[in-house]
Amino acid sequence: MRLEDTITVELIVRDRRCVCVGGCDEVAYKVEKLIRSGARVEIFAQRSAVRPRLAGLLNDSTVILTERAPTPEELEGAAVVFLSPDEEALGATLAEHARRTGALVCTLDRPHACTFVNPGSADVSGLRVTVASGGAAPALVRRMREDLESILGTPRLGAFVRRLGELRQSLPRGARGEALREKVAGFRLEGRLVFPAWWDEA
Repeated sequence: MRLEDTITVELIVRDRRCVCVGGCDEVAYKVEKLIRSGARVEIFAQRSAVRPRLAGLLNDSTVILTERAPTPEELEGAAVVFLSPDEEALGATLAEHARRTGALVCTLDRPHACTFVNPGSADVSGLRVTVASGGAAPALVRRMREDLESILGTPRLGAFVRRLGELRQSLPRGARGEALREKVAGFRLEGRLVFPAWWDEA
């Protein structure tokens, strides 16, 4: 799989059934995002395998825990399915079924066991910034997402985004583009790349 083989979309999941398989922290992160997005989440995992981060989400009224593995038929109708990388074999089976049915199945960090690759996205300060590698470097995507969350998660940026939204709503449609371009003309995102020692020494 190459980056050029994929496109990025924003999937609407509010009030839709979404499925997660496994109890690891990677699954917990997806469940957190699904809850924030208003999805109805069904988790397939043995309670003994559920990590503390995910266990803390099981009391949410939109989350259901089923203590066994799902069958391919049980995933039909789900808006999206995420599987733990620990469930690679099951993910490959479900992805093969999904390729025939058109379902969206992603085994996290295992591109060959997916029908789509979920990009890393930082949701901070009213913005969503997405980083993707087409499945080539998921660890790097995750690292960059964490840094973006840290860099962009400032109250001042959040206030700036909200103010721009208010200005946009106050202007007639035909005047919004030019006026808002002027408001962001002085804004810049500055930074530098820091590589690990093993790469600098290569």
